[in-house]
Amino acid sequence: MKKYYGDYHLHSSFSPDSKEAIENIYKKAKETYLSEICLTEHISMNENDSSYGYLKYDDYIGEINKYNGQEDSGLSMKIGLEIGEGHKYIKEVEEYIKDKDIDFIIGSLHRIDNIGVIGYLEKYDVKKVYEDYFKELYEVADKSNYDVMGHLDLVQRYAWNKYGKYEYRNYVDLIDSILKRVIERGKGIEINTSILKNRKEYMPKLEIVRRYRELGGEIITVGSDAHSFDRVGEGISLVYELLKENGFKYISRYNKRKCYFESL
Repeated sequence: MKKYYGDYHLHSSFSPDSKEAIENIYKKAKETYLSEICLTEHISMNENDSSYGYLKYDDYIGEINKYNGQEDSGLSMKIGLEIGEGHKYIKEVEEYIKDKDIDFIIGSLHRIDNIGVIGYLEKYDVKKVYEDYFKELYEVADKSNYDVMGHLDLVQRYAWNKYGKYEYRNYVDLIDSILKRVIERGKGIEINTSILKNRKEYMPKLEIVRRYRELGGEIITVGSDAHSFDRVGEGISLVYELLKENGFKYISRYNKRKCYFESL
């Protein structure tokens, strides 16, 4: 039986920051070891965000279904969303998703106090940026409608060039509060491999993943966060091995918002 591998964070031209056709993503995934992919297009209820009103949902579903039913493809494609700052727009998010056919939702934080992470770094010192990010991320973990939390330490993506690696130990209590709330709600986290190629690092750091497991966390997905076809599946198999080495037995996959486990 073929081993399961899934890439659960992908963006196509249905997101404002990607120009990639779903067809190209599908074809690339078929060429790899992947068993399943999940498109996770950006959604925002913030009128100042480029994702606001951008996703043409019916067209999105139609495009996925065009490829999803192909016989003998060996590849399943799931319907997902990445919802930013959902804690600020609880009613709006519920209204948006209530009648939609969705398999999976990533809960993310791209703005701190309604300011983009890059802008926040320009305005404040880096320690404050990390602290404020993790404080608001707790609100996402606590209040948002999601299945897994996306790129828990996203700040490092934008702070790296100027400040280098951050020290997990400086934010242990803040991060613990997030992980505990995620677990309490029966939700999970992702390992995002988008900075692996250039930074040799993951989001979140492996120390955080290990701590999540220590606290009893089991639900976990892995995503490349690819915005172009050539990065589909990047780092997925490597992370599966790291998860096994750090006490995880299963990887999570989703259908109609329900979590299923596949052996690592």
